[in-house]
Amino acid sequence: PASTRETKFDKMSVWQKEWEEEKWKAQDKGIWLIGKLAKPRFHTVTTATSLLRFAACQVTVEHAFPRTWNNWNNELQPDLRHPERTQGMTALSLDEIANIVKMPEGLVDSSVLAACHPTKEGVFEVWAHPDRLKNFRGGENVLVKTSGAWFVADIQVNEGLVGTFTGDGAAILNQVGTIMAKVDEGNELKHEQGEGVDSDEWSD
Repeated sequence: PASTRETKFDKMSVWQKEWEEEKWKAQDKGIWLIGKLAKPRFHTVTTATSLLRFAACQVTVEHAFPRTWNNWNNELQPDLRHPERTQGMTALSLDEIANIVKMPEGLVDSSVLAACHPTKEGVFEVWAHPDRLKNFRGGENVLVKTSGAWFVADIQVNEGLVGTFTGDGAAILNQVGTIMAKVDEGNELKHEQGEGVDSDEWSD
């Protein structure tokens, strides 16, 4: 359904079917990806009625979780400092991620597929509207939240618990991250102060 060609700086696809972005976004709640971002490239899609431009992001994933909401309809967020301690969400395997972020057949060419899992283990490609990636560069540790599996809803530089969200609800997420970072640092300090001290040393 599509043909692709590559320029020096990006790739281009001609999509001969209807472009169903909203439908694709509704097919899955999306996932969280924690990993390292490769240098984004531009990918232009020409349809029968429009010219669409995206920033294609390849992420070497270290941890991934399905987007999850609690009983009060508040979305849960992975533990950025200790992803393995994340509660309320079940970690996804690499093959599970691949099934979720799979793009429509023919949208990207064999060279893109060859650069991603399973050929390159743990590497997955998701697409963002270019303005979301304007302040990002290759080599950064990132937290990515997707909508409809392979569309980027939010992305932040992952510096433990403190980062910079760029999408909807960014201010709240950044404030929560800053507060939790201070709490986590305080807990670690207490833990370090208590290490190597016998219980009788704390008694009067």
